[in-house]
Amino acid sequence: PFEESNETQSHISEGLSLDNYSKIFDKLLWVEEAQMQVDIKNYDMKDAVLEKFGKCFYLHVPGLAESRPSVLRGDEIDIRTGSSCFRGYVDRLEQEKVAIVFNLSFNNTFVEGLRVDVRFKVRRMNLRTCHQALESIRKKNRQLINDILFPDSTKTRTLRAPLNKNYSKLRLYNRDLNVEQQTAVAGVLAARNRPSPFIIFGPPGTGKTVTLCECILQTAKAKGADPSFRLLVCAPSNTATDLIVQKLSPYFNRKEMLRINAFSRDKCTVSKEVMDFSSYSETGEGGFWIPDPDDIKDKKIVAVTLATGGKFLNLGIKEHFTHVFIDEAGHAIEPDAIGCIIDVTKLSITNP
Repeated sequence: PFEESNETQSHISEGLSLDNYSKIFDKLLWVEEAQMQVDIKNYDMKDAVLEKFGKCFYLHVPGLAESRPSVLRGDEIDIRTGSSCFRGYVDRLEQEKVAIVFNLSFNNTFVEGLRVDVRFKVRRMNLRTCHQALESIRKKNRQLINDILFPDSTKTRTLRAPLNKNYSKLRLYNRDLNVEQQTAVAGVLAARNRPSPFIIFGPPGTGKTVTLCECILQTAKAKGADPSFRLLVCAPSNTATDLIVQKLSPYFNRKEMLRINAFSRDKCTVSKEVMDFSSYSETGEGGFWIPDPDDIKDKKIVAVTLATGGKFLNLGIKEHFTHVFIDEAGHAIEPDAIGCIIDVTKLSITNP
């Protein structure tokens, strides 16, 4: 509504605060979804032809190879023929064709040459987990959440090279790190400014990801590391998450590290190094699957996209991880990142 839109703009102009944080982001997410609904309608198809092969119905979708529209395995697709409507689910993608499965009622209706109207559907799961994370913020300790989301600038300390001589004794796994990168690693290990997040920033190509990987290695494997530590490693995209797993793969075995992929992901896009740490079923139709929560909890390191990490609460994984590392955080929307911090980690003033 117009009045709510004006209210949201008023809050934004005032600046974010803990009091309006969830409310503003909730409304921004609703606006985002509304735009997504408008955008997806641009790909509606009229009088499209379905071809039947086996159990699947194939639909040619111009622009599919360029993700216009963006369609993933498991997505819903609605079709209308005459006065009847049916909902199907994407079984797989083949270049510019979508293989769709329908229930028996449509199979009994189908005839060769049948023309249908097609409507693609917005994937709402990620939006829903974002709303869930924002709702959780309202229930947490206000001081703790305030220190995480709105750190007091008067209490923070900027790390500067050269290193303190005590930090220079670090036994690095990657000996190519420069002074600034070593400083960042030392700062993470010292847990400076907790519970405020420790942010590593710099221009592209300056080694932020390799620095993050060194932080992970030092936290999980350095001498004296607490065996009870459980690390959640996230990034906004599969590509960024896979890169971290590839860099860590020489140091961890399958019993220590797990890469969880979404069911919708195509196996062909996953490297062998990452597949070695992934759960994939070759039986039946094949596909990635999420292990039992107890199996996830046993791993020292669990690597996921932010979207997948936000679903852990719904799997019963709550207040479990002791550390969260997020790469490429600047490319994420804030509620996505919050979903991997608020409920699934052991948040406290001393151990955020």
